[in-house]
Amino acid sequence: MTIHICDDCKLIYEGLNVLLKSEGIKVTGYSKNGKEIIKWLEKNSVDILIMDYKMPELDGGEVLEYFKANNIKQKTLIISEFDDFYFINHCIKNDADGYMLKSECFAEILRALKHISSGLPFFSKSVKDTIIRHNQGNNKKELYNELSEKQKEVLSLIQKGYGNDEICLRLSIKKSTFRTHKLRIKEKLNINSDIGLMRIKPSN
Repeated sequence: MTIHICDDCKLIYEGLNVLLKSEGIKVTGYSKNGKEIIKWLEKNSVDILIMDYKMPELDGGEVLEYFKANNIKQKTLIISEFDDFYFINHCIKNDADGYMLKSECFAEILRALKHISSGLPFFSKSVKDTIIRHNQGNNKKELYNELSEKQKEVLSLIQKGYGNDEICLRLSIKKSTFRTHKLRIKEKLNINSDIGLMRIKPSN
């Protein structure tokens, strides 16, 4: 796995560089703002980009917008100080593969990278809690309740990070049935991407 770090704080880069390399993860380098990472990616590639949200020149949200507008399929983990739904939702809408807080531990970063490298979205518990609190105030219960019980089970396992094969095994369903459930869930909840499924939770 190769990692590139984009953060305007060099101390963050130096700390992550040492910790990641100690886990056998190759760090390809460091960019200090959005403009630098976009330029770097014109001639280079990396498995996962670790990027801050708040940066000079172009911030992390604007970089994600650029990726989406230019159909650049770059796996990206946002690590931010912002525990606010606006920033989290902006990243989700622009296809970030994960979002976690800078206050969280290094082990959580490793979990995030493992999920993302396997093709799974990753949102830390703190981030999920922020999403849930927002959804509870936005009448999401009606949308969720349109799902069948089986679809709710499928959605719950997706949000817990289980892979497609494991979900099929746990629910004793065929892959074609799983795909159908997933499609119907997206249709009922008006969601276009897998990452968008992380935004829906039942209200209390």
